[in-house]
Amino acid sequence: MEKLTCGVTKQNAIEDKICVGYPLLITRDRHGRLLPEIILELISYDAYVAEIQRSGGEKLDFYENMKFRSVTGADYNHWLPLYINADHFRKGQAIIQNSISVIHNGTANGSARYDFTPSMALSVLTTLMNKSAVRLFNGQMFESKQAIEAYCHFLRLLMHFIDMYRLLAGRSKRSVPDIGEFLIQMALSKKYKFNDIKTYVYEEYFARQIFWIQQNSTIQNLLDIKTTDLPQIFQAVKVSNHLLVFNLEMAETFIFPGVKEHLDRLHGHSPPIVVEKFQNRLRAIKAIDKYSIFIDAIQLTDTIKSPNDMIDLIKRSVHVSNKQGYTNIVSNG
Repeated sequence: MEKLTCGVTKQNAIEDKICVGYPLLITRDRHGRLLPEIILELISYDAYVAEIQRSGGEKLDFYENMKFRSVTGADYNHWLPLYINADHFRKGQAIIQNSISVIHNGTANGSARYDFTPSMALSVLTTLMNKSAVRLFNGQMFESKQAIEAYCHFLRLLMHFIDMYRLLAGRSKRSVPDIGEFLIQMALSKKYKFNDIKTYVYEEYFARQIFWIQQNSTIQNLLDIKTTDLPQIFQAVKVSNHLLVFNLEMAETFIFPGVKEHLDRLHGHSPPIVVEKFQNRLRAIKAIDKYSIFIDAIQLTDTIKSPNDMIDLIKRSVHVSNKQGYTNIVSNG
């Protein structure tokens, strides 16, 4: 119960029937894409509004050019409520949808074209889940329980929107540029199963890596590589390889049939034994240091059985990368 307590007022979401959520620091890249940072603590709606009023702002407004200070001293400029149970959602639904709309659009303008739509929930919440996952992957172990909790809370909220609006039906596989967000959507989809589209996902994943291998290694030409080059190639993209394994296992661990009922019994939290097992698995993922272990982890051993097979995969990926316009590599041979 103490997990659902506002850090400012010390009121509890269940006992005091308040609306609680995560502070967020919302920024955007030069293309306008969302770059959210999740502050891993909970505050109530009343505490959030009080902070806004102290700053001279209006509630439910646009604050990306302002900074508020959280209980732990972190900067934030927005707030998104949790899904704790159906009653909590009903009471906070207007606030939740408005928050998602402002985060998605980058404006609190009252124009009808900025009104909440279900696709905004899909976009914003998968981004937040993916950022929670990256935070978990990059963070210290003491942070990981809180990051898993954030992931599960955003997951449960997204699943409720999916139930309400039948989201994900007919979504294009090519409409999600981030592999982490794509894997979350596939794990939640009733239409697609990952094994059905695994070939496409991995083709795109390895093609996108070619540019970064060029940038981060001293190999002259990726069409002229030998098996002795594989350790250097793996090192050039080790972090993204770790993240792929991590994203696959995160989705498999926390998105499964019956997960809603599991999360609802614990007010949006994952069972402690599941969290502990995943923390241990995270250590093993971060220790992956060569292609043979990586290929086993992503279940490609049926097609990649030797170092020469791995070389062939990289060369095929160069051609796909060239075709997609990511690179323009020509063999010296």
